[in-house]
Amino acid sequence: MKTVAREKAPALVFITVREISLLLITKHGLTRFL
Repeated sequence: MKTVAREKAPALVFITVREISLLLITKHGLTRFL
């Protein structure tokens, strides 16, 4: 169980980081657009 979690952890971190960066980019783009 621990090994599986350790293998999946990096993927989750990558996904969360990517989603956060996308949110920041869209927010910045929207503010710039407005």
